Amino acid sequence: MTDAALRRVALHESGHALVAWLLPQQPDVVKLSVTPRGCAAGFTQQLGREALDMPTDLSLFTDLCVLLAGRLAEPRATTDSQRGHRTTINAPRKLPYSSFFHSACLKALGYLHTNRRD
Repeated sequence: MTDAALRRVALHESGHALVAWLLPQQPDVVKLSVTPRGCAAGFTQQLGREALDMPTDLSLFTDLCVLLAGRLAEPRATTDSQRGHRTTINAPRKLPYSSFFHSACLKALGYLHTNRRD
């Protein structure tokens, strides 16, 4: 990996970590890596959430903030733009759908749950 690519990955992952650290609703960041593994150039690991925790509007919003923070951190410090990994682009698009339609509590309808798999 070139120095420029390593710098970009470091900026991207630190964007995720910084926003997760700043938002009190987010689980703690436990690890950040810029070492390529598999198809990921780096990753930011947070503590897991309890499986039984119901998602709230605030937790959904803060999850989206963390997902988008990596992508937003890159152009602030670099001049060239890259398309990025598809996870960075697809995860924010899928998160609201899965949170609201797979197991959502809609005020007008009550609890909903579908078995659709993405």
